[in-house]
Amino acid sequence: MIAASLFADIPIIDMASATVARRVAGELATMLGFPQSRRAEAVLVASELAHNHVMHHTVQGVIRLSGFYASAIPCLSIASLDRGPGLDPGEALLPRKNSGGGGLGAGLGTVLRLSDRLDIFSRTASPGVQSPYETIIIALLGTDRAANEEISHIGGSLAVLSQSRNGSGWSGGDGVHFQQDSRFTRLAVVDSLGLGKKAAEITQMVFAELDRRPLFWPPAHLLEEVEAPLAETNGAAVHVLLFDQVKGLLFSSGIGNIATLIALDGRLVRETDPPGIVGTARWRRITGQEYSVPAGVRVSMHTDGQKRIHDLSADFTVAPAVIAQILFEPLTPQRDDATLVTWQWPEKSTNRYI
Repeated sequence: MIAASLFADIPIIDMASATVARRVAGELATMLGFPQSRRAEAVLVASELAHNHVMHHTVQGVIRLSGFYASAIPCLSIASLDRGPGLDPGEALLPRKNSGGGGLGAGLGTVLRLSDRLDIFSRTASPGVQSPYETIIIALLGTDRAANEEISHIGGSLAVLSQSRNGSGWSGGDGVHFQQDSRFTRLAVVDSLGLGKKAAEITQMVFAELDRRPLFWPPAHLLEEVEAPLAETNGAAVHVLLFDQVKGLLFSSGIGNIATLIALDGRLVRETDPPGIVGTARWRRITGQEYSVPAGVRVSMHTDGQKRIHDLSADFTVAPAVIAQILFEPLTPQRDDATLVTWQWPEKSTNRYI
């Protein structure tokens, strides 16, 4: 599992920028370990989405590429974002008859065929969801199409966007660690002090400690165990969530500057972690929160390079990947890594229209 995640925002204004999107999609797929045939399919997905922007003269059209690991499974998200003219979800997957025909959704049949999961959002069709984008199309791909169902499940519950300070690449102190089995889900966000390789190494140390502990360990106990291994480092801010699906309980604990917002049972809970960093105390008692989850829960966590989130949609008909794209907004000028994670339960079933 790799600290931080691959990321690239590519504004699409002409065929030359569409070519850039194709090339970068191939590069990210390579870095994620995709085999050659799957890399070619990732390139084709990026190409179709980028060409739609050029053909239909979208307003501020962007291809956003992001890679992350979930339960050690590499995932590549290829998102198409624009601020107009809009998309009719009912016509989104109509086949393209010729290069000049069809609406904004032309060519999405190919994207659907090659993706493990496809989520489409239209602000026109969902006026109740506040979004800076008119249309959001997100294709999620894994390395092996035989694992389609597993990737689809991941995309129904988890979305990760992480941009390092230098704009792209793996090196950075932000990291996301995700593990799950049939009962437990553990999600941790880490922001190690410093920048670049040294910070990334600290984040990897946190991941290693989490991997050594059973999934059922309470987050507060986990953080206490991580203190000693980080004692000789600059330390890290860490927030850990644990969800017990059988008991319907969510446990949460953190130290440092990770912001956590929870939409639960019709209310919003903003957690404020104790100041400090993990690794500076030889021993301290760390406490946490416990929440009952009778129906559903959505959580968004982010590091301090992301603009503070003031609201979180509790509309579970909208996929977490769409919510993450709506919320992601690194601070400008970008002086730190920016990571945002959205997770929800129950997972959003594959719905190719909204």
